[in-house]
Formats: sequence, C-alpha cells, structure tokens
Amino acid sequence: ICGTMKSLGKKKKEGSDSKKDLSDKVEPTPGGPSSSAKAPVYAGLLSIDVSQAKNLIARDLNGKSDPFFTVHVNGEQKYKSQVIRKTLTPAWNEAACIDIPARDEPTTVEVIVWDWDKFQKADFLGRTSLQIGTSNVSE
Repeated sequence: ICGTMKSLGKKKKEGSDSKKDLSDKVEPTPGGPSSSAKAPVYAGLLSIDVSQAKNLIARDLNGKSDPFFTVHVNGEQKYKSQVIRKTLTPAWNEAACIDIPARDEPTTVEVIVWDWDKFQKADFLGRTSLQIGTSNVSE
C-alpha cells in the first residue's frame, strides 16, 4: 500500500473501479538522493486512508463548505487533500503514506479538516489526532 500514494478511487457511474495516481502530491523526502544533508532516520511508514466526513459545519454563505484535510506529523504538514466544493459530506477517498521519524518520545499524527476560501485564510472545521509510541531505531 505504501509503495506509492494512490487514491482509493471513486467508482465511475458505469461501475468501473478506476484509481487516480496522486504521486504528483508526494514531496521529496528531506535528505533524499538529491540532498547533501544527512538523511533523517525513519521508524517506518504510516498508511492513512480518508474516505469521507459527515455533518460538517457550514462556513460559506451558501450554507455549505469547501472542505479539504491536512495531515501533520509532530506539527509539520505532510499531506494536503483535494478540495471538495459545496458540500457538508465530502467523499475524498484518498490514501497517503507518511514517513514516521524515529524518536525517543511519542509521535503525534493529526488530521485537520478545513474549509477552503478563495480570498481568505481557510476556516477550521475539525480535527482528530493519534499518538504513536516510541520507536527504537539506531542510525
């Protein structure tokens, strides 16, 4: 699952099960092959699948929101979803694989849902978080 980032795939009206490749959303890993800095040590990969949200708060004048979500690891944004326009029940059907750093303290993974606005800062809609225990990885 974590070999590449892929959408879980919305079914087309005809019933086919197509998948959308999201590899263009993958950011280069810091310290990767093109970097001269020392590569960070990772404990592993975390696979996150976000299918949908329900009963979101309306933040726009039309009584809807334009929701998207971001995934953060220890406060650093690692992923941003597509925006689903004019809905309170978005169906993203997106999956992401995120490097989890090796640390002596727990790692915090947070998913935050936002309302996208064209001319203003995004409005907060909600969040959830998860703590992952320590990992013992030596360099």
